[in-house]
Amino acid sequence: MANVYYTEAGDTWDKIAYDQYGSEKFMQQLILANWDKLDVLVFSDGEEIILPDIPEDELNDTPVWRSDSDRDDGIPAADEDESEVE
Repeated sequence: MANVYYTEAGDTWDKIAYDQYGSEKFMQQLILANWDKLDVLVFSDGEEIILPDIPEDELNDTPVWRSDSDRDDGIPAADEDESEVE
């Protein structure tokens, strides 16, 4: 379920995305969820912004090649001892 954020004077789309999700890359999702505010560049105090839910895997900024999850490509994860791989 989406949450609501109330702006502070001077907030911008990218600042809200960074503060709420940890990255400016989610600015597009914010804008799409708040299409009626598309023309606002700098928000005034107290405007209601819908914060859409973003899947956990998209919130993780770790590149796939750095993941320690189970792999089935035959390459050991970073914490595996290569001497055990045959």
